Amino acid sequence: MTPNLFLATQTLFSPHKWFRHQAKTEKAVRKIEHWDVPVPGLYEYIPGRGWYQIAKDEPSKNAENGEVPTIKLPQPVQVKYSRVLRRSLLAPDYEKRKRQSFVEDKNGKRTSAGFFKLDEGKGWVMAWDDHGEFIPGPYKLWIPDTRTDTFRHMLKSDDPEYASSRRNSVEPQRNHRGSQDSRSTQYRPGPRSSTEFRSQPSTRANSYCGGSRSQPVSRANSRPNTRPSSPTSSRNIPLSEATTLQNSESVNVGRISGGSLEKDSGSAKRQSLRAPPVDRV
Repeated sequence: MTPNLFLATQTLFSPHKWFRHQAKTEKAVRKIEHWDVPVPGLYEYIPGRGWYQIAKDEPSKNAENGEVPTIKLPQPVQVKYSRVLRRSLLAPDYEKRKRQSFVEDKNGKRTSAGFFKLDEGKGWVMAWDDHGEFIPGPYKLWIPDTRTDTFRHMLKSDDPEYASSRRNSVEPQRNHRGSQDSRSTQYRPGPRSSTEFRSQPSTRANSYCGGSRSQPVSRANSRPNTRPSSPTSSRNIPLSEATTLQNSESVNVGRISGGSLEKDSGSAKRQSLRAPPVDRV
């Protein structure tokens, strides 16, 4: 294959293209920083390996001239970042919290999964699936089941704080749902109201609708009508005076009725006398 004369001539008269200048990349260097978490002390960054704890603070002595006295560790401890807790942990603590186990579905089929222990020391979360892929959440709480050597959902009764609070509570325990949900999805019914409303019969007075009298709404066992029947019922009158008043009222009523009858008979007689004579044929 013959060379390209144009490219050969261009390269011959362009000596600046004979050598390639590559940009220099900044080489990572070691650096040391002081952290307060996960353990107060000095941490060193090693390029290509990550962060390591090389010394820890000496708690018995105070800082002098802005420098905290430290105790150098015999061997550096690696630092690992937990995506579940979203903070850094020392490698021994991280590996202690991590566990590989199995879970059973409702059909009894077992599936492998990775679990991570939380700071509370009791609950676990499923952080990795059976393929080792990280699960970002949200999480349900799990707990190891020693009988089946698997993990199961954590119940409210598995929480020591919840169990102690239920024993110390003066409120009577009610039957709750026997679901297998974890504490993150638990259901707590609200307190029942102590006030009970009882329906009472209506004491409203009878009414007329359309010329026909409506039936009373109140029952026989309802409270009596509290409307006063007469002006005298609102006053407290002794029994003897009440009897005298009743007799006098009946006599007055008789006199009034008798007078009205006499007036009616007299007016009828006067009308008969004033009647016009009838023409006789």
